[in-house]
Amino acid sequence: MSQSSNEEKLIRRFILHYVDQYPTSIAQAASIEFNIDQQIVNEHLNTLVREELLQVDGENKHQVYELNTTDWDKSFDITPETAEDIIWDNEITPLLKDTSRDAIDIWNHGFTEMFNNAIDHSEGTAITVHVSISAIATEISLDDDGVGIFKKIQNELNLPNERQAVLELTKGKFTTAPDRHSGEGIFFTSRMFDEFEILSNGIYFSHRCDAADQWLIDEDKPFPGTTIRMKLQNHTDRSIEEVFNRFSSGE
Repeated sequence: MSQSSNEEKLIRRFILHYVDQYPTSIAQAASIEFNIDQQIVNEHLNTLVREELLQVDGENKHQVYELNTTDWDKSFDITPETAEDIIWDNEITPLLKDTSRDAIDIWNHGFTEMFNNAIDHSEGTAITVHVSISAIATEISLDDDGVGIFKKIQNELNLPNERQAVLELTKGKFTTAPDRHSGEGIFFTSRMFDEFEILSNGIYFSHRCDAADQWLIDEDKPFPGTTIRMKLQNHTDRSIEEVFNRFSSGE
């Protein structure tokens, strides 16, 4: 009996969502989930490989599947003329053509907010942007060569260490330039994304949508500057309004 178009979509969506979790056994996992012959799943896998949504290494029983990604990198000098909205419109937006409206809105807010923070606060000379897009999610990281976000806050508030600076940052109201920012940019941005990370001078901060905890660790080899990494499902059901309403209400 042939599969319906809707069932085919469900099977392929399952494969794409769970292939990272089951890279060597995704065929078995889908076969069990949909109660279908594994050969049918293999046909879907072959189609996804041909469509370049998946890539596969190895042969026969030793095949390893993973999401195919499109990667893009570019560096931007920090000058008085550098503008985050122009870079967003000209460079980033065209890369996100296959994402949902809510995802575009979140990326617009998150990217421009974090890029602007680097321009205004990093005291660096350049920002490097890396974009990685799969069929499921998009990841964007921004690297600057400045003094480091936690060091900047430590110096501004005369704090004893950079760990204390993270606590100030996560309160959601601190800014080193109150005349230019609300101070809530990182607080709200971190809660819009599935994953949000900051690494600077050996201090690591992370917030995940599926975990209430935020944590710190010391890296063995600190490096100068700041790296911010954001990740979001391409068809997220989260919206900017939902995040602002939720956390503005004091939850």
